[in-house]
Amino acid sequence: MRRLSLSRFARMLARHAGGPLCLTGVRFTGDLNLARHILNFDLELRGCHIEGMLIMTGLVGGTIELTGTRVRAIRASRVRLSGDLILTEAQVGPPGLPSQPLRGLWGEGVDEVVARHRVTHGGTGEPVALDLTGARVAGDLDLARARLASEGQWSLFACDLSVNRSIIAAELVTSGAVFLRDARVDGTLNLEGARIGGLDATGARIGGSVQADWGFTSPGQIRLRSTIVGGTVTFHDAVLGEGGLHLARLRAPRLRLDFREPLPGRVMLRDVEVESLVDTPQTWPVRLDLEGLTYRRISRIGVAERLRWLSLDPHLGSGAFEQLAQHYARIGDEGAARTVRRARQRHLRSADQLPARIWGFVQDVLFGYGYAPGRALAWLLFLVTAGVLWFSARPPRAVKKDGPAWDAVLYALDLIVPFANLGQRTSWDPVGVDKAVAVGLILSGWLLATAVIAGIGRVLNRG
Repeated sequence: MRRLSLSRFARMLARHAGGPLCLTGVRFTGDLNLARHILNFDLELRGCHIEGMLIMTGLVGGTIELTGTRVRAIRASRVRLSGDLILTEAQVGPPGLPSQPLRGLWGEGVDEVVARHRVTHGGTGEPVALDLTGARVAGDLDLARARLASEGQWSLFACDLSVNRSIIAAELVTSGAVFLRDARVDGTLNLEGARIGGLDATGARIGGSVQADWGFTSPGQIRLRSTIVGGTVTFHDAVLGEGGLHLARLRAPRLRLDFREPLPGRVMLRDVEVESLVDTPQTWPVRLDLEGLTYRRISRIGVAERLRWLSLDPHLGSGAFEQLAQHYARIGDEGAARTVRRARQRHLRSADQLPARIWGFVQDVLFGYGYAPGRALAWLLFLVTAGVLWFSARPPRAVKKDGPAWDAVLYALDLIVPFANLGQRTSWDPVGVDKAVAVGLILSGWLLATAVIAGIGRVLNRG
């Protein structure tokens, strides 16, 4: 590897005209300072070694290519490129730092990640490997197979980054986290197979898809809070750690959460809006936050499993049940929709005082909170049959001689059905145990009727 002095390189830049300036296998000693330069050509440094930092703050140029280059740090805030920024297979970071994700960036239960932009311009020990704050790239930002190692929390800090095409970060490896808060990417954010320490893309706008799939790994928290994505957000075959997945207020047409293995942390889906949600019970996390989640389609999973999915949210509101019930109604599974709405009523009753919980239990058993009408008919037939069998064997005595003829079926119906007047109950007088049975049938009839009326009212009010 041949050495090139910084003064000679400066003269090359000053004299170069037309076409790209391409250097391969060159070693630069010290910092390579291109701050506020205006380059009317593409600059290609392939397989080079910059012993210090590459400083491109405020640079204006075409395409900058650093394929396979090693550099201590890159400062490229407010850079303006009419082409691409290519760091394919580049190695950025101080010598001796591990180029692999560091565990324990953010633990379970952390709701806020404080992003400290601690980049200093000059000196050593900068905690950020690649600084793209406020950068504008008209082409692609290519970080495929790059290695970014930093001493601080963030390996890539790109607040307010703008990329007119895509961010290609397939198989990117970072020791710290990636900061893309308020970034604007017209194309795709491709993190396929990347291994990073975490991601904060809060408030970002992605015109294409977010592809954190096929072996994507992050022990730290992934945050797409208030992010708007034009395509699919996919974590298919991804491996996430205790930091969890924070997607509150995400907007996207399609969301895939079929991970490689179950998540040990929380998945925050509060106020997420998607058309389609894909998941699988085999990789559900230990905890969910589903309040305000809206979707039109969801993976076809049995209703019992879906109710278990809802139970993963310890603070679940009733809206999540109704959202799921509407999904089943849309696909024509009215039985599953009724099952979910019954579960919703049980969930609501669980927070009531003891008398209300007892009455809710009675309504559930007798009539399924109005969503199991066949159960009320079954109870009615059971009570009538029991009354007929009892009083057929033990007919009560007649009250008056000119009363109606004895009929065990009509007598049982007259006892059980409130407001019925079949002439039997006033014409026959049971005594002793028979009177206790008759009173029990009367009370059971009123209880059943009250539960039915309450259930019908609840269904009509919902409608």
